[in-house]
Amino acid sequence: MTDPNPGSTAGELTKSRRLGRGELLFAGLLLAIGVLVFFDTQTLPPSNAASGIGPAFFPRVVAVVAVAIAVTLVVQVLRGGRGHADEGEGDVDLSTLHLSSALIVIGAVVMHSLLLERAGYIITAALTFWAIAYAIGSRRYVRDALLALAVGVVVYVVFTRGLSIRLPAGVLEGVL
Repeated sequence: MTDPNPGSTAGELTKSRRLGRGELLFAGLLLAIGVLVFFDTQTLPPSNAASGIGPAFFPRVVAVVAVAIAVTLVVQVLRGGRGHADEGEGDVDLSTLHLSSALIVIGAVVMHSLLLERAGYIITAALTFWAIAYAIGSRRYVRDALLALAVGVVVYVVFTRGLSIRLPAGVLEGVL
């Protein structure tokens, strides 16, 4: 077998092949997610709106785009295209990893899924926003809390009033 890149070493060629497998794996996962989301939207109720745009429209658009990107990536990789590592990639300095920040974000996402129906969208989204802002280093607690509440209220109103998409009100059921 001839080396397509005569100046490369055997280690670089092996690394190049690994990158191709990793890219194909990523494309396969993206394709699987896109197909799963598309078929999962089949269970959503049909639209009652005059526009015909119902709760399945945007997830289907995302699913189709994900499948298109995955197929394009597979074709690109099979044609020999490979991603190149950035200068910052490579050896990882474990002393700079922020495990506590990652755990806070994971905890915030888990909390969001557990509290959404009980506490409601606004409160849950505000707590999640605040926790993630804290995890990435913000220490302006009051400003972050007010901003989180404002974003939560705006998103809730836009979805429930403007788009007629029901978000859980939770403990604020009678207020909203």
